Amino acid sequence: MATDGRTFQGDFDPGTSGVFSVTFEASDSCIDGNRTDQETFTISVSQPCTPLEITTTTIPDGQLGVAYNAQLLATGGFGALTWSLPSAGGSSFPPGLTLNPDGSITGTPTNSGNFNFLVQVTDVCPGGQQTDTGSITMFIAPPACPAVTLTPDPALPIATNGAAYSYQVG
Repeated sequence: MATDGRTFQGDFDPGTSGVFSVTFEASDSCIDGNRTDQETFTISVSQPCTPLEITTTTIPDGQLGVAYNAQLLATGGFGALTWSLPSAGGSSFPPGLTLNPDGSITGTPTNSGNFNFLVQVTDVCPGGQQTDTGSITMFIAPPACPAVTLTPDPALPIATNGAAYSYQVG
């Protein structure tokens, strides 16, 4: 830090952060005596915020009626990140699921199909809040079909050539 008598300017060493006190003293020479005044100022120094970027591009598919859990991820930013669905953009978020503020998607899907939706993440950068928006596509499969099992009797009835034959599997 340096001063030219009126301006306090300079750069802090990389990695420096915290609250610092700086004391300025001003004096003059006057015919009737020197005058001096001192004042202490406080300056807060924070680390620069790294750019905030959503890194999740795909999430696992889900299945109708089956509990779902996935986590969205982002890099950069400052402090706690908060996730949300932006109000604009024509998103189609799967009914029955919730995007939680921590970036987790949880719930039980109530509709099947392809869903395209936007997600947004915001930080608490002291120099100004940063936001990033990303597009997610996911598929919710219809319920699984039950297994088909045939249980024939140990022996089928004997068929006669030339005669109609019918047997009901049960």
